Amino acid sequence: MLKIVKVYLAVKRRIQPGDKMAGRHGNKGVISKINPIEDMPYDENGTPVDIVLNPLGVPSRMNIGQILETHLGMAAKGIGDKINAMLKQQQEVAKLREFIQRAYDLGADVRQKVDLSTFSDEEVMRRIWLKTCAKVCQSQRRSSTVRKKQKLKSC
Repeated sequence: MLKIVKVYLAVKRRIQPGDKMAGRHGNKGVISKINPIEDMPYDENGTPVDIVLNPLGVPSRMNIGQILETHLGMAAKGIGDKINAMLKQQQEVAKLREFIQRAYDLGADVRQKVDLSTFSDEEVMRRIWLKTCAKVCQSQRRSSTVRKKQKLKSC
């Protein structure tokens, strides 16, 4: 008696041309070329981009969320870089609290207002540390996971 067994394998490997990728906003495409980091476009600070998407995929699929996420990510990175620089200079917690309070106050019209004066110094530092750890863990997960369907025959 023959039975067909479907097995799903997850293989971690480096991405290569021909691999298909998909984003959270319904955008998908095939990797056409991989450039060395020195050949990638960069911003005014010299930071190279990780991936270049075809701009024609945004309006055709109405991926407005993708554009918003990109801009908010850039803004969050700028705030994170400023906090990181303040931590490296070993600024006092009061200056960190003041900077973060200004950042919260700028966005207060779209969400509830947060009063950082109710947090202790340890709580402010703990929240910064947790965000930094989450960012490091997220950036370490850069290798792709590829799912393959494989049909195996069993006797």
